[in-house]
Amino acid sequence: MLRLACLLDPITKSSNCQIQQDESGHFHRRETKLDRLRKESDNPSGSNTRSKALKMVIKLEMRGEKEKAKAMKLVSSFPGILSVAVDLENELTVVGDFDPYKVEKNLRKLWPTEIVTIGPAK
Repeated sequence: MLRLACLLDPITKSSNCQIQQDESGHFHRRETKLDRLRKESDNPSGSNTRSKALKMVIKLEMRGEKEKAKAMKLVSSFPGILSVAVDLENELTVVGDFDPYKVEKNLRKLWPTEIVTIGPAK
């Protein structure tokens, strides 16, 4: 018997389940934003260079100016970062030629994170 532990978010009324059951009764792991980032970062050709700058917006649960400064210092230490900014809604905007998976992974160690957007920089 397979038991799934899922939490229901009281605000959005959505489940955080990573496993879903299809019509035939089989269980599958749902692909998340991090899985897509991981696929992008695992380049089979062996070259991890990107020709375009990326813009990534991450929502962090930070309290106070010290934590904002700490997040900006952490992200700016990655190679290829051109700019880092934090707005009043605690959304961290990162622009540059970087690996978005590694940036999100390191931020997640310190704060709960939610990826808002990832795309090419304008």
